[in-house]
Amino acid sequence: MREKVVQYIPKLVYAKPEKGLNNVKDAFDITIDGVLKRIKEQEQSNENDDIHTY
Repeated sequence: MREKVVQYIPKLVYAKPEKGLNNVKDAFDITIDGVLKRIKEQEQSNENDDIHTY
């Protein structure tokens, strides 16, 4: 079973060069998107706090 899984990994991970990966996201892409989302939310929260602080 392990051998079959190892055989299939390149087929699952790599796209055909002429096709590209298009919108396929790997773990790194998902992590960066999450970090950027948190930063944006924190900045928006800070802006809202600044508006209400006198």
